[in-house]
Amino acid sequence: FLFTDAEGTFSFNAIKPTPYKVPEDGPGGALMAYSGRDPWRPAHLHFIIEAPGYQKVTTHLFVRDDPYLYSDAVFAVLDSLVIDWPVMEDKEEAEKLGFVKTPFTKIAYTFKLARD
Repeated sequence: FLFTDAEGTFSFNAIKPTPYKVPEDGPGGALMAYSGRDPWRPAHLHFIIEAPGYQKVTTHLFVRDDPYLYSDAVFAVLDSLVIDWPVMEDKEEAEKLGFVKTPFTKIAYTFKLARD
């Protein structure tokens, strides 16, 4: 679990996601093969966000330069969820954020919650 500060900001360190295949066996795989669809999901991170008085949101953020963005096996990509993951070389910033080495990437996104 991650918790926000008083302004609703949070941060964490993670490995930049990469694309992955969905299972190709079974009826789902057969349907994808029959329809000529790629079994690949584009690189993304999942988020479940909740706060008292607001509707819970389950979403994900996608890597802008991923080759599978617009052929997602589960049709889940929205342009508003595609963001840049810039490569950064600043060693001081890396140390401040807890990264051992460079390059690294740093993203920012504002999640908006609807009131109950």
